[in-house]
Amino acid sequence: MKSSGIILGICAVLLMGAMEPIEAGEAAMACPLSSHARSKIVNSVSDFFYEGVYVAEATRIAPDPDPFQSVIHTAFASVLPEIGGIVGELNLVKACTSAIDYDAYCEDAYIPNLNLNFCIRSGCEAKGIYTTLVYWTTPPLTSPDQRASLEYSVAHPDRTVTYDPNPHVLWRIDSTVPGFEFVTGTIQNHVKLSVAGEKPLRLSHSGVISIIKDNKNTHISSLALHSTFPALVRSQDAVVVDIRADESQGSGSINMGNRKLATIEIHPENIPDLLTIVWNDACAGAQNSPQFVPAPRLRRLSAHTNMIVTEGLQ
Repeated sequence: MKSSGIILGICAVLLMGAMEPIEAGEAAMACPLSSHARSKIVNSVSDFFYEGVYVAEATRIAPDPDPFQSVIHTAFASVLPEIGGIVGELNLVKACTSAIDYDAYCEDAYIPNLNLNFCIRSGCEAKGIYTTLVYWTTPPLTSPDQRASLEYSVAHPDRTVTYDPNPHVLWRIDSTVPGFEFVTGTIQNHVKLSVAGEKPLRLSHSGVISIIKDNKNTHISSLALHSTFPALVRSQDAVVVDIRADESQGSGSINMGNRKLATIEIHPENIPDLLTIVWNDACAGAQNSPQFVPAPRLRRLSAHTNMIVTEGLQ
């Protein structure tokens, strides 16, 4: 492991938590997912979607024959259920020329009443390929290799979120094709949500988001997201979410086995409210109206070395 001046600064942003999507009505008995489960699926998928869009749009890599003259801005993001998360940018002083991992950087997440750190470890997978691992820990743990359970509680109503082990998300930026950046985010979360008076909701899920971007004008050419929730309903098929989009339109679906539970629509012109969810059949309830899933509100923080200064709400 090598410590380096590769990180000139870190601009970290605290996501104050995506708004709960507007429910389309209570589901009929035939729907395999409870209203609560539907809501949390939408939250998890939309958070990952907006994280990927942010990382792609904020990343800018302009290589130079002299690696010290390159302009390298890579981005990262990670959201925790019920409390929000972080997004930010890394300004690198040197282009990736070979494989290396740099020392991890950790800060207090500054979330009221919770003792949590967020950490990042940047590195190079190979020439032209940049990685940022983002993870959450409880002090004094700081290393990404120190995997341990992480639990926190929030009020109104009383809810407890348990990760076992603590959550990681890996962002990978491939700049080896001239004129384009290939952004990939990967998650594998083992998580349970407990609400007072209800059975725990097993929200464990895996996911991959892949985005192709023109690096001259930050224009996203295509996006694909795939996420699987294997244990939401006992003795049932996994819930699978797929989204595909290009520069003008996009769509997706939420499925359980051969049954399509919901349709996802993407409207690039409606920034920041890009996503709508339309639940089908019994899962739609009486009103059968779409759920509008807005982008999270942001509070920007700036971090340099070991200091974080609040700059206010965006």
